[in-house]
Amino acid sequence: MSQQEELSDLTTTLFDWFNSQHQDVLIFQDADLTGAFKRYLYIDAIARPQLLWPILAASKAWRHQHDQHHLAEVFDRYYAGSHHTGGLSLIKIMLLLWGRVAVDLIKNAQLELVRIGSAPVNTQGGIGLFAINKRFIGFFDRLLAALDSRHQFFLPARAMNDGLHQTSEIQLASVPMQAAMGLLLKGKLTFFHPLYPVYFRLMLFYAQISRSLHQAKPDVLLFAEGTSHYDELASQAARQLNIPTIRVQSGRGGILHCGYRNMSFDAMLCWSEDFVERYKSVSQAPAYFICGTPLLDEYVAKTLENDRDKKKSIAIYTQPVCKEISEDDYAQLVILAEQMLKNASHLEIIVRKHPVDAHQSFERLADRHNGRIRIMNSPQYSLAETYALSSCATGFFSTALSEAAACGVIPVILHLSEQHSVYPFPEKHGAALISHSVEEAVEVITHIHDSPHDFADTRNKMQQFSARFFGPSDGKSLARMVDVIKAYVKGEIDVD
Repeated sequence: MSQQEELSDLTTTLFDWFNSQHQDVLIFQDADLTGAFKRYLYIDAIARPQLLWPILAASKAWRHQHDQHHLAEVFDRYYAGSHHTGGLSLIKIMLLLWGRVAVDLIKNAQLELVRIGSAPVNTQGGIGLFAINKRFIGFFDRLLAALDSRHQFFLPARAMNDGLHQTSEIQLASVPMQAAMGLLLKGKLTFFHPLYPVYFRLMLFYAQISRSLHQAKPDVLLFAEGTSHYDELASQAARQLNIPTIRVQSGRGGILHCGYRNMSFDAMLCWSEDFVERYKSVSQAPAYFICGTPLLDEYVAKTLENDRDKKKSIAIYTQPVCKEISEDDYAQLVILAEQMLKNASHLEIIVRKHPVDAHQSFERLADRHNGRIRIMNSPQYSLAETYALSSCATGFFSTALSEAAACGVIPVILHLSEQHSVYPFPEKHGAALISHSVEEAVEVITHIHDSPHDFADTRNKMQQFSARFFGPSDGKSLARMVDVIKAYVKGEIDVD
């Protein structure tokens, strides 16, 4: 079991127990904050395990009652981690938690000042979008163009005026300061409860997004990633206003962590039946629709613009340094690019960096190699554009490698660790080649680039992989998505 799955199971178990002991305590204005709590603390604890402390402290009775439970040892490990330096550690945790509350109140006051000096929002209707990170904005571009409707962005707390393209931004609504301060006393948890700082933050954001949605009242609210506590609160706020909520699949759900469990959206637009079953295994409530992925539609169009038989680039898809990818791992990817440039003078390399990858190694490498390395990042370039120019793709376990297989670009997975393998596992379906070292990867990539017709069996399995996980490749994926969204807008599909 991965760390993410283990942490998700523990967080889910503890909150389910907490609710059984304290009925309706996590209900605020008819919204159940439980799902947002799980997502919030899961995301916090993945980065800093000691920040799971609030639910651990609130669930000590669970631990005493479940000495033989398979998660008891996990509980103990996280609890010990939050106390590893004695009281000082807890003091730091509480200062951090309450510091966030103070920041939220300051930001809310700033928003209130802007509201007082601005004209009221008057954008009733249209297509509403919810995004917590601007890297998802470009994801909606083609869909918005196909919908041909008014649309807005609802943003959590920060302006993102750059890269909004044809959309207009609606600032998060403020809560009047008297009401915001009143939330400190209105909650069903006591002020000194360990969960209270998180509880307050969730209540405040729910009140803010509720006011935003009430003012704009979109006909439908679309989500991309949909796995954060912000997404969960926005979905529940929309439900209270009878605004349909639709999550558009944007990734593979490599690990079904807390963010994917018990999603509250009305509908999920998925790539394929396999993904429907995968998401439905942990989120039964939404209606599911198989639409395929517009990436395949765009790839076909982009490939027609280029000569398929004259692809001369290999594509490298990076991921940021994290627990699964070390600095040394990342360095190996750079060495791979250097070796390919050294061994093949005719070769060009495309690098597409993950949106949160801040490493500058490839930029420095590009400067030294006079045009032979082309950085093609989002949102300036789409994934389909990189595939249309490439004979093969390489990296660790990026979603882009599975999508490359679906688009007919042979993936070469640099498998330096057992962690470098994630659902839907293209390598296990014969739809990707594995290299366990840089030297092996260079050899395989060179073979693919120089003799692409030697890999007919791999290409056949890539086609099967594409059909199974990415759905129909008939060029109508976007049209199917539009049809479902418009049906919800017109009220042709009931929202429970």
